[in-house]
Amino acid sequence: MRNIPKIIRFESLARCGDEIWIENEGQIYRLRKTRQGKLILTK
Repeated sequence: MRNIPKIIRFESLARCGDEIWIENEGQIYRLRKTRQGKLILTK
């Protein structure tokens, strides 16, 4: 059986902001939305 990826709107994660910080296996990542509406993930 295949796992179907969950779809989560960025706006629901970021609430009113333009960025969120994500921790994965001890590493911190920043996911931010640009003025053009694109997402950029940086370490």
